[in-house]
Amino acid sequence: MLRITDKISKKEYDEFCNRYSNSSLLQAYDWYNVKPAWDHKHIAVYDEENLVLVALILTRTVGKILKMSYIARGPVGEIGNIKYMQFFIENVKKYVKDSTFLKLDINIKECSVEVNEPLYICEYAKEVDNILKFSNYIHIPSKTMSDTIQPKFYANYYHNEKRPYENFTRNTKRTVNRNLNRYIEAEHMDISNLDLFMDFLKSNEEKNEIRLRDKAYFENLLNTFPNNYLLTFSKINYRKALNELPDKIASLRIKSSIENKKQKGYISQLESAEELYSELQKEYDKHKQDEVYISGILSIYNDKVLDQIYAGTSKDYTHFSSLIISYLKQWDWSYEKGQKLISIGGIDNSLNDHLYGFKRGFNPNIDVFLGEYDYVIKPIRYKLFDFLLNLRKKNK
Repeated sequence: MLRITDKISKKEYDEFCNRYSNSSLLQAYDWYNVKPAWDHKHIAVYDEENLVLVALILTRTVGKILKMSYIARGPVGEIGNIKYMQFFIENVKKYVKDSTFLKLDINIKECSVEVNEPLYICEYAKEVDNILKFSNYIHIPSKTMSDTIQPKFYANYYHNEKRPYENFTRNTKRTVNRNLNRYIEAEHMDISNLDLFMDFLKSNEEKNEIRLRDKAYFENLLNTFPNNYLLTFSKINYRKALNELPDKIASLRIKSSIENKKQKGYISQLESAEELYSELQKEYDKHKQDEVYISGILSIYNDKVLDQIYAGTSKDYTHFSSLIISYLKQWDWSYEKGQKLISIGGIDNSLNDHLYGFKRGFNPNIDVFLGEYDYVIKPIRYKLFDFLLNLRKKNK
C-alpha cells in the first residue's frame, strides 16, 4: 500500500538521496536553508515501510496575494516506477492547497544522448507526460534556456571505467595540456578564500553584463553544506616555472642545433619555451608573488553526484583557459570517490550557444528533461501571475 507524508527525518531523507544518481542539489534536504524567503515541506512516499520517493517543496508569496509552490527537479528515488510516479503526481497536491499554483519541474528525462546523437522522446517520458496532463497539470513550453526556471537541457557527465581526461575530446585535451605546460595548477580551498572567489565572479559579471549572487548567499550556501562542497582554484606557479624553464630552454637549444628529423620540432618547442619564460617573468615582476590564483569553481556534492554550480576567472587572466585545470581536478576527485555523475549545468535548447561549445569538449551526455508543469489551484490569481511574469520578461 502506498502512502504519502510530510513527516520525514533529515537523516532518512539524506541517506535515501545519497543512494540515487537522480538526486540533485535542488532536492537536498537542507536546500531550503539557502532559500530563506521560501517556506518548505519535505515529502516522502512509502510503499508499505519502504521509502521510494522524496521531494522538497518550496513555497513563496509574491505580491502579498500570489503564492507559488515549487518542486525543482523532483522527486528523487524510484522515478522509473510508473505506479510510484502516478501516486506522487496526484497526491502531492494536498500539500499545496493554499498556493496559487504548484510548479513541478519533473525529474524525468525525455532522453539522454551522447554529443551529436539525435534527440528523441522515450516512451516512459510520454507516459509520465500523459499522467501529468490527465491530473490537470499544464505543460510549460520551453524553446530557450530562459523559458523555465531550471534549464530543460543539461550537460551531464557519467563516469565509466576511464579517468575523465581520457574521455575528453582532442581539442579539450590540448587545452588541458597547454595550460599544464604553462604551469597552471589547481588546489582545493575552503570558505576562508571566499573573498577571492567573489572577485572571480565579479569579473564574470562585468565581462558578460550579468548579475550573480552576493557574498552573503555563498556564505550561507557553504555553511549549509560545510562538508559537501568543493571550492577549487587554478593558479600560476611562477616560482616553479621560472626555476624549471631555464633548464628546459638550455636543453632545447642543444637539441635544436642538431640536424635531424626532429630538429624542426625542437626549434618550435624552443621558441614557445622562450616566449613563455619571457611572458611569465614579466608577470612575476609585476605581481612579485610566487603563485597567483586566477580562477575558481564551486561545486556541491553528495555520495553519487557532483553539481558544478558557479565559476569565474580574474579579468587580468582571461587569456588563460585556466578554469579547465580546476574542472579536471574536481572530476578526478569525483572519479576517485566513486561517484556516478557530474552535472556541468544547463545549456540552451538550441545546442548552439557558447556554453554548449565549451561543455561538449568534456564528452558529456545531453540530458533533456520533460520540463515544467503547473498545477493551478486558484485560476484567476494564476492568470494574474502569468500576466505579471510575461510583463517582466518583456521589460528585461
